[in-house]
Amino acid sequence: MLLLRYALAEAVAGSAGGAAKTIATYPFDLATTRRECGLEAFAPLNEEINNWRDCYFRGLLTSLILVIPYALIFHFAYVLGASNIKSQIKKDLIGSAIGSLAASVV
Repeated sequence: MLLLRYALAEAVAGSAGGAAKTIATYPFDLATTRRECGLEAFAPLNEEINNWRDCYFRGLLTSLILVIPYALIFHFAYVLGASNIKSQIKKDLIGSAIGSLAASVV
């Protein structure tokens, strides 16, 4: 139960971090996309300067809707998987140590 609570807390923190990263870097991603597509496909430059919030954050909500569940699932699975691997490695190390001790005695 404690592991699930910890995994959920890590997942929520990871999705909040993913959302913050998306908000911070979205204008740069959008500018890169616009440069690759060409300016003729978008509004003129003077219109972009006047409406910079609308232009540089257009589509941000869609990106957040995609990023938040992805980060939540990724971090939740990572924490659960990492804890299971750590416990399995401990079991394997103990078994290896016992086996090598038994082999050295015999």
